[in-house]
Amino acid sequence: MSIAAIVEFFERSFIDDCYPQTTYSPSNTSLCQFGAIDGRGMIHWRPVKRALVIRGDVFDELVEAESKEFEFIEQARDFTSGFWCSTIECWHGYIMVVLDCGSWNECEYKVKQAHLRSHFAQQRKEGFPFSLPLGISPSGSGCCYAMRLDNGEVWIEEPDGQPSKKVTDSLKDFLGMLRHDCVNEDMLDGVFE
Repeated sequence: MSIAAIVEFFERSFIDDCYPQTTYSPSNTSLCQFGAIDGRGMIHWRPVKRALVIRGDVFDELVEAESKEFEFIEQARDFTSGFWCSTIECWHGYIMVVLDCGSWNECEYKVKQAHLRSHFAQQRKEGFPFSLPLGISPSGSGCCYAMRLDNGEVWIEEPDGQPSKKVTDSLKDFLGMLRHDCVNEDMLDGVFE
């Protein structure tokens, strides 16, 4: 279910070939980059499904360490390692969310796995339910949206990892609530002159 929900979100976000751009760096390439580098050094990217989802990852480590299964671990794995892509700026109501699904490349994937290990260790230490961070709001609050691994609910979590407000019952519902406004600088050329 989760891969389908993520694909549906991508399809809604990138309609009419409106793909985001990022600064091109020859030392930090990705399989999701495409097209020519423009005059500003920018290149387009689009989500690309990974050929296979990794096993023996941080989620398997969590299941082993806790000696229990988590019902929504496969959704979490699909969200974090199912695609090559960059972060996606979208909106939950009037709140900007930087959605962090997938990884840009193998190097970023390894960094994210290390961050998740730290996140799970902190939640274990504090006695909070285990969750997967989905995205942050760059508002400066330090809060993030996260999916609980035991029941699939999406919550707003405080910077210390404590859940503070339930947003929705599922990742699919959460992705369905998000809006992606497809605007890039080329579309704005001449607008403010």
